[in-house]
Amino acid sequence: MISKIEIADVATYPAAGERLTDLKKVNYLFGHNGCGKTTISRAIHDPSICTGYTVNWRDGRELATLVFNRDFADASFGDQMQGIFTLGEDSTEQWRRSSALRPRLLDQIAT
Repeated sequence: MISKIEIADVATYPAAGERLTDLKKVNYLFGHNGCGKTTISRAIHDPSICTGYTVNWRDGRELATLVFNRDFADASFGDQMQGIFTLGEDSTEQWRRSSALRPRLLDQIAT
């Protein structure tokens, strides 16, 4: 279980840093847009991506984390094609690649 999260000099957080303590097994974060919710979720998901993140685990035992944030949604869901809904990072990437190839295919069909 996470016991403490510290974030400093990242996004909306000051260089002096902010600290979340007294965390429970399940924690719900809410707030206005731009107040730092996604930054906290990124720290939990992968604290190694930024030196401003520190995540402390109770008894030093790191557990698997599940983070549902904008990054997850962008990587996993795609609804750009009307009537089509794709799920999963691989599906979204395949759709992007096929969309990029579509103009060339249409051009070849027309000639």
